[in-house]
Amino acid sequence: MSEPSPPNKISQRARTNLETPVPLRVNLIRALPTLYHPTLNPTGGINMGLAHNDLMQKELLEKVSTCLAFEPSDLDYGDPHGSRILRGLVADLMNRHFKPVKALHFRNITVVPGAGAAVWQLIQSLADPGDAVLVFAPYYGNFDLDVCVSTGVELVPVYPHTSMDGALAPEWDTVPHAKILLVTNPRNPHGCCYSVEDMIKILKFASTHSLHVIFDEVYGLSTFDDSNFEPFTSILSLPDIESYIDPQLVHVIYGMSKDFCMNGLRLGFIVDQYNLDLRSAVTISSMFGYMSTVNDRLACNLLKDTEWIDWFVTTSQARLSQAYRLATDYLDSLDLTYLPSGVGPFIVVDLRRLFSRSTMTFELESAIWEAALDNGVYVAQGQVFHVLEPGFFRLTYTLEWSQVKKGIDIFHRTIKSFVV
Repeated sequence: MSEPSPPNKISQRARTNLETPVPLRVNLIRALPTLYHPTLNPTGGINMGLAHNDLMQKELLEKVSTCLAFEPSDLDYGDPHGSRILRGLVADLMNRHFKPVKALHFRNITVVPGAGAAVWQLIQSLADPGDAVLVFAPYYGNFDLDVCVSTGVELVPVYPHTSMDGALAPEWDTVPHAKILLVTNPRNPHGCCYSVEDMIKILKFASTHSLHVIFDEVYGLSTFDDSNFEPFTSILSLPDIESYIDPQLVHVIYGMSKDFCMNGLRLGFIVDQYNLDLRSAVTISSMFGYMSTVNDRLACNLLKDTEWIDWFVTTSQARLSQAYRLATDYLDSLDLTYLPSGVGPFIVVDLRRLFSRSTMTFELESAIWEAALDNGVYVAQGQVFHVLEPGFFRLTYTLEWSQVKKGIDIFHRTIKSFVV
């Protein structure tokens, strides 16, 4: 085993990055070598821990194969923040489906390599070392990385909900050095959406405390029609936003990973309509996350076919709804409790009633997670999303049904082995 590098071999900034706690990443690194791969690990475990939607994979692969072409101009530098054509097509997509009050223009879009990169770019441009970012918790675990690496910024969880699946409380806390509020809508890990009333409350809170607000809307088109749940409303579509907050303080993140089932393509977007200085700043910093000309061309060819894109969104939502019903019906048959949801591709299972309060600890939660992984299924434990109470697990159900059923069966058997 090699010895650790002496302290002077890397910068203090790099050392701080290495020491940044990211529980989600730790679990993912532990899980990845054990998971199924068609050639590298054909007998590997089922991946129900990562948020990925395979329900449209066949149609997507067929379409993408017609969109990928390599041309001599691709050997030249393109626009680091995305071509004007691509940014215009993204604006058109969001104008059709997110219904902004003020129509988006290509100048309002900056392309970056994934939504995580969008978070990082915004943190770099809106906060200084020593500042804090408030994040509504529980939250997507990789924000630990996206917000904190090389920024000198502190990520401070705020728990504004009355329960894991509850509404916003009347008030919530802040810290004196907070500069940004980070909100995921639809929420992750619990798939649900904020109401218009909630969003107004969020904006007023941010305005009172002079905070920028970043809305991560990467699951905005992964909702499915069910009158039992709050529908998705983009912050871009909120009328009279200036009556609640200076609109220069409001920013949106979107991408192609979740709604368009392309995690690996690495296409994220910073959407800003009012803050010209910010758009200029992220355009400069995009030089360090240069948009590939091949990816740019592929995305342009895909998004140009608006009829196919709109069909894809509608069909994906219908399949999400069907997959949700299959998964929840099966969880019901096993008497496993879950938090009802109206947004794919995951569901939160609640094991607390199976164990006494003194028995269900984060240590037990980790033991169940580890045993499930050893038994052949990777699920996401609540701790990686900074859930306050142990006993929650997030399961991705947007796989082939036989795999989902097998994964739930393995998880169920694992749970039973811990129940006294």
